[in-house]
Amino acid sequence: MRYLKSIQNKPETAPSGFYQGIVAAWNSKAPYPEVVLLLDILKAKSIDSPEVYQSLLALLEDDLMVSRAVYWFLVDKPLTPEQQLKLKMFEQNHAEALN
Repeated sequence: MRYLKSIQNKPETAPSGFYQGIVAAWNSKAPYPEVVLLLDILKAKSIDSPEVYQSLLALLEDDLMVSRAVYWFLVDKPLTPEQQLKLKMFEQNHAEALN
């Protein structure tokens, strides 16, 4: 968590592969506070990467709090058709939790 906070405070932006690596390292056991912090960093630094989005989509299978945060982050991103389908399936399966 400290590491993410230090990244958040740096003015420069790391390559998208760096962020993708963080998500991949969680291996679908992502701690909610760290996920939210990473999503905030991605938004603040305007990281627009299909690879990062793909890694985040794997977190839709995580606990519901993490999944919801990832869903709301991705819902307005320029996803590939496959990524859009996965997001839509999550939305259909968890419609009640998203309202």
